[in-house]
Amino acid sequence: MLDNSAKVQAAEVLSVLGGTAFAVAVSSDVAVHQQTWVRVVFGVGMIAAWVVLLAAQKSSDPKILGRGFEEFKRVLLATGKLLGLVAVVLLVTGSPLPRQTLLIAIASGLGGCVLAHLMSTVALVRQRTRPNGQRTRLLLVGTRAEADRVAAAVSSDARAGYEVIAFHSLAARSTELVGAAGGLDLFGDILDPPAIDTAEITELAREHQAQSVVITSADRITDECLRDLRWALHPHGIGLMVVPGVAGIAQPKLSLERLSGLSLLRVDEPGYTSLSALAKTLFDRILSVVLLVLVSPLLLGIAVLIKLEDGGPVFYRPARVGRHGEPFRMWKFRSMHPDAEARLTEVRALSGKSDDAFYKWAGDPRITRIGKALRRTSLDELPQLINVVVGEMSLIGPRPMMDGEGAEFPDFVQRRLLVKPGMTGLWQVSGRSDISEHDRVRLDLYYVENWSMDQDLRILAKTALTVARGHGAY
Repeated sequence: MLDNSAKVQAAEVLSVLGGTAFAVAVSSDVAVHQQTWVRVVFGVGMIAAWVVLLAAQKSSDPKILGRGFEEFKRVLLATGKLLGLVAVVLLVTGSPLPRQTLLIAIASGLGGCVLAHLMSTVALVRQRTRPNGQRTRLLLVGTRAEADRVAAAVSSDARAGYEVIAFHSLAARSTELVGAAGGLDLFGDILDPPAIDTAEITELAREHQAQSVVITSADRITDECLRDLRWALHPHGIGLMVVPGVAGIAQPKLSLERLSGLSLLRVDEPGYTSLSALAKTLFDRILSVVLLVLVSPLLLGIAVLIKLEDGGPVFYRPARVGRHGEPFRMWKFRSMHPDAEARLTEVRALSGKSDDAFYKWAGDPRITRIGKALRRTSLDELPQLINVVVGEMSLIGPRPMMDGEGAEFPDFVQRRLLVKPGMTGLWQVSGRSDISEHDRVRLDLYYVENWSMDQDLRILAKTALTVARGHGAY
């Protein structure tokens, strides 16, 4: 029986073959349809090149399937290289550009490849999130604190399909920091990484049937130890992963630079350039206008249902703080009874969350019947598209906050106000109301400090899946 990687690879080949054959058959480009042999050569050449480029990009590598945007990125890179190769061949041969054929082939073939990866991701996530689902078994190597951090990240994202099954302690050596003269002993071995018994780690990994060993901090071992461990694990088919010391920095903010055999990770500064800020603004407003037009019948229907339930106002207009501390009124469909504000203290005490800075309670008695449905589906948030169109909010960003909220978290408010609040964001697709206050703050700050359009598009895609599941929405 074929494994998932082989199935995806076969689906890619079929998509490329079918898309290109269909394009050659139905298009009327003179450049391709002059003679039969030209059509055959063009079609076969394009199919062969596309399949080779997808294989070269390892787009169906089992290590990346179902684990984020990387697999789709590799498919797009292979397709982009194909277009470049076709352009070079046409330029060298002096042939005219078959625009129609290329357009149909790329649309059909690429669409089929992306669909195959989407179906694979859905199947893998379902498989991994089952109680007895198939997961990649991990052996963690490092200190207890580092291993706990990695284990917590693994357990919080079951969709990635990892499972921690064992831990190998890596105790750091220590020496006296203060010398006889009272100064720092700069030549002590406090910074020397501990020696690693690669045979012991390999044996432990085999004993627990680990599929990958994870070094929980890259600065804990030497390059020689990493190299030796890699070679020791390879004959047994056990992978090796390393957690870098820059876990709080997103991938788009990191670039690799090589210096005489030394690898340096360059970390870009946080913040928006004027061009990227303009791109985000245009993206937000254009898409919001389109969405408002498309969902206007739905908005009207919801407004009627809210009015019919208790005769109260249709919208709830809470005061929130925007970019640079500018106040604004947020648009939301009302999901609570009209006296909800007056009962807030009473309900906080009833829920036992009187000290929760980001208060939300699944059993809140102030929520109306239609309000429960609106919150579960997040339809109560749709009117915020108006805030996006007028420039007060963004489609993706940190959670809109009240004045004074989050003040107990050092530097949180100042950094969060560098960007517009969003209709959806990183913490909303990471557990919504079920995650802790600390994690909400951490994810909001991570978004602000690592913003990129690539990250925004990923969050937007994840939002659709999160809303469809309805978990953590109340």
